[in-house]
Amino acid sequence: MLISGMAYLIASHLTSLWLLALLIALAHATSGANWVLSTVYLQKHVPNPMQGRIFSSEWLIMTTINAGSILLASLTLEQRIFTLKQNIQLFALLEIGIALLWLFWAAPTYRFVKNS
Repeated sequence: MLISGMAYLIASHLTSLWLLALLIALAHATSGANWVLSTVYLQKHVPNPMQGRIFSSEWLIMTTINAGSILLASLTLEQRIFTLKQNIQLFALLEIGIALLWLFWAAPTYRFVKNS
């Protein structure tokens, strides 16, 4: 998430279409890798009878947050609250902030679980 957010933040300042495309591809590749890793982690640590409930809950949360962020981004553009560049920067900074929060708050918990 951190790399994805930083790629979008850098991309918001670019004028070269090729560099922009490269950074967007990097952002989506790292985001996809993050999702795969989290899914593998869940498959390894969630009992089989619970996996359907856990994965459907994860999908619900992800879809809701995705829809909410799209709605918020489109409203800020439609109402001319932010420009497209400012919107990209705002959401990139939000993603970086969430990644840092996860890294320093939740990640140490996973190290504890793994060693148990």
